[in-house]
Amino acid sequence: VQVSDGVQTAQRSLTITVNAVLTITTASLPNGVQGTPYSQTLTASGGTGANTWSLATGTLPAGLGISAAGVISGTPTGTGASTFTVRVTDGVQTAQRSLTITVNTLLTITTTSLTNGVVGIAYSRTLTATGGTGSNTWSLASGALPAGLSLSAAGVISGTPTGTGASTFTVQVTDGVQTKQQALTITVNAVLTITTVSLPNGAPSIPYSQALTATGGTGSNTWSLATGSLPTGLTLSAAGVISGTPTGTGTTFTVQVADGVQTAQKSLTITISTALVVATVSLPNGVQGTAYSQTLTATGGTGSNTWSLATGTLPAGLSLSAAGVISGTPTGTGASTFTVRVTDGVQTAQKSLTITVNAVLAITTTSLPD
Repeated sequence: VQVSDGVQTAQRSLTITVNAVLTITTASLPNGVQGTPYSQTLTASGGTGANTWSLATGTLPAGLGISAAGVISGTPTGTGASTFTVRVTDGVQTAQRSLTITVNTLLTITTTSLTNGVVGIAYSRTLTATGGTGSNTWSLASGALPAGLSLSAAGVISGTPTGTGASTFTVQVTDGVQTKQQALTITVNAVLTITTVSLPNGAPSIPYSQALTATGGTGSNTWSLATGSLPTGLTLSAAGVISGTPTGTGTTFTVQVADGVQTAQKSLTITISTALVVATVSLPNGVQGTAYSQTLTATGGTGSNTWSLATGTLPAGLSLSAAGVISGTPTGTGASTFTVRVTDGVQTAQKSLTITVNAVLAITTTSLPD
């Protein structure tokens, strides 16, 4: 440039640098996570490059601050969206931009356990998580699901188990910012089945107790009466024990067992027998040296009778079989009183009986007078 006052003239070389407009190029900021360190650097273009950053309006999420170098950092202590305006100046120009940081809660898998499955029965359970951005994608991190089951990206474990046993595996969920994992177990049980196929007979006024049995399922079985009624005097406990003292006749009924997942039923019958009674009231006399055989009889009970000698002794030479036959050849004479016992496995009855063994009848007259 040159300047002249009419007498003198002066010149000087000068430079003008024309900078681009100072512009904040950071258009958005990633979400933060409560309790997790956060750091993002703001960027700008144009200007002189000697930028100094500050907060123009609004507030950053609690726990965060902005440095003069344009770094927003810290550890968020709250949650929610915070909108604010940042300012950058290079000493010549100033630019501003409104930005938002959303601080999400910690992503947490809330599913801590899974219900058991049953082989051959369709299974479906949805995994759940809280916090994060909510845009969750699920996957299997390690281990394997029970055969026949699969995990969808939406967090649904479904399918039909084909085997039994416990499978432990680790699931993973990510929302694009956070990732969490959780170890879980699914136990696939066999089909719940009542294995009691029949019940023993009962007898009037004789205590009765019989435990029902089942296989498969979870093992946490609860029993109940589904239909019908037990014989009068008997009850079914939740533990599956039919007990009491029957006073009536037999009945047919249906029992049910449930383990919280499966339910099984079975029709059963309890027959209440009439009282077991020894029907033989007396026994014929025997003869010394002559074969003897008498069959004892009983009424009532189940009919599967076993006989024995309760007290006393039979005449010498005689014995009592389990079938109730007193037999043999008496070797002595006289009356023998004894008690016989009969049992059918449920009831027992006794009776006192007597057998008299007579001497052989003989004509003692050997001659007659003329």
